[in-house]
Amino acid sequence: MNEEPYQGEPQLTEGISVLSPSLQLPIEDKDLLSIINTKIKESEDFYKTKLKLYERRETNRNFWLGKHYKSGTVETNHTDNIIYQDLETRIAIAAGRMPDIITAPPDDDPQKRERAKEIEKFLNIKVGNDTTKRIIKGGLRHHSLDFTAAIKCRWDKNAGENGDFVYELVRPNRLLIDHSGTIPYDGFTADGIDLVVELLEEPLGVIVSKFPAKKQELFDRLGYKRGTDLQMASKFKYQECWFNWYDKQGKLVNGTCWKYQDIILGKSKNPYYDWEGYEQLGEGGEVEELYRNHFERPRMPYILFSYQNLGVSPMDDTTVT
Repeated sequence: MNEEPYQGEPQLTEGISVLSPSLQLPIEDKDLLSIINTKIKESEDFYKTKLKLYERRETNRNFWLGKHYKSGTVETNHTDNIIYQDLETRIAIAAGRMPDIITAPPDDDPQKRERAKEIEKFLNIKVGNDTTKRIIKGGLRHHSLDFTAAIKCRWDKNAGENGDFVYELVRPNRLLIDHSGTIPYDGFTADGIDLVVELLEEPLGVIVSKFPAKKQELFDRLGYKRGTDLQMASKFKYQECWFNWYDKQGKLVNGTCWKYQDIILGKSKNPYYDWEGYEQLGEGGEVEELYRNHFERPRMPYILFSYQNLGVSPMDDTTVT
């Protein structure tokens, strides 16, 4: 996706250098590039020409910023920006009223009941903290101005003592969602979407440390003989793509890849899903195959905001702005 002055236009993170066999993605780089690039172009064309999405985003942002105009070309000297006041008031009210989370044990076992209470307490603290409220507030603003918003959940090995999941608000102009997707009604907002592309920006030194096998190819593309300190500290943009792919048996494989232009830096099955499982001896002596998963299927790590959607695309058809 091309880098352009921000007008609501999309501008499309982390890599995996060594994969366990269960995460290896059995698809050739050239085929993966062809599929992703075709979907990106189709979606960009749809949003730009049919939905006029980027023009409408710019209009919403101008209203929010108070860039109001009289008839003709004369700009007003003073504006009473009711749209800004109304939107920010509603956002503050909504973000300040986080829902309570209630957990229930699977049965009346005292130990399980106590564990459910501890989990409930932890989740309410996590959801009700100031950081989460600020993320929700920013997401509601994005949704009202840009017709969508997304929160990304990813694993950060540097969070806390042992690593932890972190939640980040994604800038809408750095996110492309497959235009043919739909928003399901069960709350898993990315399940009906086959491609999500996010633009990431990191120092070149960080990128080559994540994808060492592609270091020389990347240097050749950039015209670098070796990475100087200045070059390695310079930030570069590359794409993280999450996609659904189906194997020859028609089985769903959710994967991710990282690419710079036509170079696949890395690719993997969804690393947040246990594809391999493990075996355990059951009570009757039979061998059971178990998986360490919270969901019955792999899911993309994006939570999309949507509630004014007619089903034409993943983007909402209107906003309250």
